[in-house]
Amino acid sequence: MSRKRWIRVFSAVVALLILFTVLFLTIEVNHCCCGDGCTVCAQIRACINLLRIGMLALCMIAAVLVVRHCFLRKCESISCAWRQTSLVFLKIKLSD
Repeated sequence: MSRKRWIRVFSAVVALLILFTVLFLTIEVNHCCCGDGCTVCAQIRACINLLRIGMLALCMIAAVLVVRHCFLRKCESISCAWRQTSLVFLKIKLSD
């Protein structure tokens, strides 16, 4: 598979994971709790932790991509400026 296809599949899996986690939380928020050993409460805590960690990871990935984009754009503009002022670009002949 191509890289774009892998990115689309991964994005769809992450979106479905978030969707099902939120659906589980909304359905089970008013469950009949049986005390300290309640498995539904444990699952709700696990879902909330998953959402927190997932959102933190997505924010970190977004920040890295923004910094990478800005850095590459800056490097590209520097190399473009250098190419436009080179002797080869200006077609200057260096003979005596």
